[in-house]
Amino acid sequence: MKFFLISLILILNLSISNFAQATGPEYFSSKNWIEEKAHSPSPSQDVIYLGVITSQSGFLIPYRKTLKIQDLIAMTSYKQQVAGIIVMRSKNPIEPVFRVTSEPGSKINFVLEPSDVVWVVDPNAPEI
Repeated sequence: MKFFLISLILILNLSISNFAQATGPEYFSSKNWIEEKAHSPSPSQDVIYLGVITSQSGFLIPYRKTLKIQDLIAMTSYKQQVAGIIVMRSKNPIEPVFRVTSEPGSKINFVLEPSDVVWVVDPNAPEI
């Protein structure tokens, strides 16, 4: 009976993991991935967590109220390319709060908050 329960728990856990992978990024695992790629522990100040899948890069950007998504794109290899943007917040960790495809030079009206996770991705990739 104990073996059966352990097996059932493992199967449910794997099913949930596969479902989560199929639905896109999740806030807390994204934040951890970005911290690891940035080679930085959790910061003591407010930051934006910036992730770029294509270059396997993560950056911790000091938060300021005037920071725009365009500023973040300019820090990546997408500064002169079409980019997919996904913004996530801890309040709803499995659902992006903002998604957009950005053309070079376009203006994006979205207010970033401290601790936002921002993914800059290939707009044709399945993540967006």
